[in-house]
Amino acid sequence: FDPRGGNDMVWRVKVLDWAQGAAANDFYCAQLDRGGSAAVRTELIYALRHDKGNTARLLELCRTEKGKLAAMARWALARMDDPAAWAYFRALLPKQPRQVMTALEFACGGQEAGELVAQELERLLAPLVTDAAYTPSEKEERAIQEAFYALPGKTGPAVCDAYRRMAALGATLDERLWLRHKFLMYGRDRRGHEFQVAVALTLREAILRRPDEGLLALAEELMRTAS
Repeated sequence: FDPRGGNDMVWRVKVLDWAQGAAANDFYCAQLDRGGSAAVRTELIYALRHDKGNTARLLELCRTEKGKLAAMARWALARMDDPAAWAYFRALLPKQPRQVMTALEFACGGQEAGELVAQELERLLAPLVTDAAYTPSEKEERAIQEAFYALPGKTGPAVCDAYRRMAALGATLDERLWLRHKFLMYGRDRRGHEFQVAVALTLREAILRRPDEGLLALAEELMRTAS
């Protein structure tokens, strides 16, 4: 194995990740210590997520790596479900919210991750709620979209409250904010939907991805409210 290699070495790491998981952790760590190409290092960093003993190393990689390598370290860290990882993301959220939302996409971090996403959504939607004439900029729309992408897989009271607040807005944001969501099986929806439709589709996707009792009860609650 040569960590300085190309796609053939990338695929070797992918196969080990899939077939061995944490059992090959010593290999991932040893090859990272050898340096290597960015493509191979990216896969090795992602494979560290299998072993919680790698939390400290991933935190260090978040600080020392740049670009896609740092993004992959954050992505892997978000899948550790470790108190030190959540402390890192809570501290990062006020400074780099988009980095946090991107890392949390597709992560099933439960309540801790849910609190981060709910907090960011509340911040982003606040101007639209308080000012009926406010229209988000293109940059703000992208930030809201990324937080929406991060919602599925998240649970807990903060997430349920976020859905309640968004459902209560009803059609008031439909003319100002269109959003997309990501299907569990079919990838990204590129058409976009009015706000209230996007909220409903995202909740459905969240239940399909992680059928949590709180989300199921919330869906029934919102259906009763709507009827």
